[in-house]
Amino acid sequence: MKQTRAQRTHERVLDAAAHEFALHGYQSAKLHDVITRTGMTKGALYAHFPSKHHLATALVDDTAAHWQQPPAPAALTHLLHDLVTRLHTDPRFRAALRLTVDPDWTPDRPPVLYHRLHHHLTTAIRAGHPATPRPPHTHAHLILAVLHGTTRLSPAPAPHHIHHTTRILHATLHTTRPPAPD
Repeated sequence: MKQTRAQRTHERVLDAAAHEFALHGYQSAKLHDVITRTGMTKGALYAHFPSKHHLATALVDDTAAHWQQPPAPAALTHLLHDLVTRLHTDPRFRAALRLTVDPDWTPDRPPVLYHRLHHHLTTAIRAGHPATPRPPHTHAHLILAVLHGTTRLSPAPAPHHIHHTTRILHATLHTTRPPAPD
């Protein structure tokens, strides 16, 4: 299906915003830099997105739309690899993940992307690793924490880190319970 000019402009703005949000977070991202990246005028940008908040919301919603279908239960390995690959190669995913936990951005509703990823991870862990030492939701939190932490380590992680990050995520599934406090 061929995109209209308005759709192409919308996509171009989301790509530029993704770069800024992933690199700087919500508070420090500047709409001026988005305008510069797109070559648009300020008025043209505001015709598409009336505020930085609306732009961040559209970016997260667009990314969450790709996570509507739950993964197959036995596909935890594929899901983890896909998440890490997207984190390293997809600026929109990287920005949306960072925004969902950014204390400076308050969405109008709960962060759908974060909850959707948590649900898919929990479902896949229950189906594929029933004997894990921690409850599935704990592993899902750990996995999301590692993914989020990765977004904070460098502005744009190198693709060769995909294998290393995936191994770290798999390790969270096989660790033992921490020792009881003294």
